[in-house]
Amino acid sequence: MSDKRNRTSAELNIKKKKRRPTSKRRRSLLYKDIKGPVKNKNRKKRKVAATRRTSPLTGASKLIKALLNGKSSRKLIIGAGVLLAVAIVGILLLVFNNISSSRSGLSAEIEAISEAEQKLTEEQLEMEADKRLREQRAAEARARLDEKKVMEDAWESMWISEVELPSENTSDFAVLESCLVSEEDSSKVVVTGTIPGIPNADNKDLYLFALNTFDTGIAEGSSPVASYRIDRTSEKYKLTTNLNFKSASSLLYKKFVVAVKKNDQYVMITKTGYITNPEQKAAYNSYKVPASKKGVIVDASRLNNGEIDDLGIKQGAYNIWVGRLLNTSSGAISYDYNGKTYYFNKSDVGSYDIIFGTLSAKGIQCTAVVLNDPNGAHPEMIHPNARGGSCPYYMFNGATQDGVETLAAVASFLADRYSGNHGTVSNWIFANEINARKEWNYYENTDVNSYAAAYAQAFRVFYTGIKSTNGSAKVYMPLDQTWNRNIDGKSGDYDARDVLDAFNSIIKEKGNIDWDLAYHPYAVPLTKVDFWNGYKNLVVNSTDTPMVSMKNINIVTSYLCNDTFKKRDGSTRQVLLSEQGYTSTKGEALQAAAIAYSYKIAAANPNVNGFILNRQIDAPAEVAQGLALGLLNSGGGHKQSYDVYKYIDTSEANAHADFAKSIIGISDW
Repeated sequence: MSDKRNRTSAELNIKKKKRRPTSKRRRSLLYKDIKGPVKNKNRKKRKVAATRRTSPLTGASKLIKALLNGKSSRKLIIGAGVLLAVAIVGILLLVFNNISSSRSGLSAEIEAISEAEQKLTEEQLEMEADKRLREQRAAEARARLDEKKVMEDAWESMWISEVELPSENTSDFAVLESCLVSEEDSSKVVVTGTIPGIPNADNKDLYLFALNTFDTGIAEGSSPVASYRIDRTSEKYKLTTNLNFKSASSLLYKKFVVAVKKNDQYVMITKTGYITNPEQKAAYNSYKVPASKKGVIVDASRLNNGEIDDLGIKQGAYNIWVGRLLNTSSGAISYDYNGKTYYFNKSDVGSYDIIFGTLSAKGIQCTAVVLNDPNGAHPEMIHPNARGGSCPYYMFNGATQDGVETLAAVASFLADRYSGNHGTVSNWIFANEINARKEWNYYENTDVNSYAAAYAQAFRVFYTGIKSTNGSAKVYMPLDQTWNRNIDGKSGDYDARDVLDAFNSIIKEKGNIDWDLAYHPYAVPLTKVDFWNGYKNLVVNSTDTPMVSMKNINIVTSYLCNDTFKKRDGSTRQVLLSEQGYTSTKGEALQAAAIAYSYKIAAANPNVNGFILNRQIDAPAEVAQGLALGLLNSGGGHKQSYDVYKYIDTSEANAHADFAKSIIGISDW
């Protein structure tokens, strides 16, 4: 059945009476049917407005209620269905919108939360980074404080503190380590040392004084030659002053001491020290290296007769007598030194010119033995404690101003003259056998240390004069064969070892210098020739041997190898065997054998740098004592020893010396 036929009469009546309403009106009517008739227009309007405000769900619920009450019709059912569908759609849209809104809100909230969390994370990271930075800076600050404390402690520990000077022996307070002519500027003297603290004095200055060799302290009214403000950060000090070389105010021969001012008085705080490198000022550096160790004490009268050449001598020694050398102004050679003029005997100087000039021209190394024979016109050359004795030679004077000045001038003159201009003297021996006080180096009888101190004082003056002129020359102190007999001055003489020990100690204390040793290893007794057999246990192979001969010369050279005797550069001091000989009174063959064996021993010892035989020709005065020591007899005839010595340093040595093996009792040299 069609929809039109199924419509009720009521519906048809409605259609006849009214025109079909618009869709909007239909909805109004629909609601009108559900609610009932509208009493008036305003109520109708309010109802429509209310209906508009009513949700689809509300309308649907009312429609369902009407259907349940039996008021439904097909049209109403269709409307209700449409309305229900609309309501459902609305509900779904509402739910969707709510969900969308919720989801949008939730997304916004999530996004806001994420942003907040991100911001919070960033803030936390910033806070953590800031915290770490603060902690790092705090750690760095603490480290800097710790470092500063360490540095302050180290700095404080570096500072030398103020200390009290000892009430006694103030010269032991600080150490004077060196007094040197500056290598950078030879017009300056540089004194260095160490100090244990800042002395409690009037100020923090150190003062350098230049004393005379004989001064025992700082004289009242003396002025320092330099000063130095103590550096708190260092225990070392350095004072520099002008040397004033070769002037009246020269400091070359002075001894230096460091002082402080205490209660307005100068107080010495170091021991004294001398310049130890005078060679820094030398105008010459002349030294003849000998071709061999073979030498002889030269007889000036036989210098040009061909014997020296025939013997093949490589080293020659000759004496210089200072007493004869010094002279007055009349007919003398003048020499200006340190603001004064000195005069030297022209005749004697001329003789030395010939001797050293001739030897040098022959290629022979020259050794000069400087002896202090008395000269009434120059008493200042003899030590005050040696005047009045009776001896060929006397202790040189380093104990008074005039003595030091004259001795310095003599040394400078000799080195200046014999460093090439009139021959070259390479070796200077200062005095003769100084341990034999009564016989060869007179001085009042005293203990060995006082005696050695007097000699060392003069030796340093002479050494400085020689080395400041010829820097390569060698200067020797001489001793004889009496090594260790425990004389101790009882006989008026001294043991060589005791003098050597005392001399070395004194020199080192005041500033070590490069002295060497001249030794005389004669046989014991002097008339004995077969030295290899020894004599009454006096010559033994021991450091404590009473005597030393060529049999045990190694005792002396080995003794000097001890560290206490080393030179400034650590090298070993050399030994020049500057005088030894054997008599021919017991047979020329025995003399020749002794000379050959002695030379072989010397040649094999690396610390022996020369063997100078005494003598070229017999001296009648010595022969009278049983000492015919020459290679020639007094008439000029050759002894057997002449040829032995002539060939001893050549390839023909054994051919001329092997005969001696059976005499000595050896099978090989």
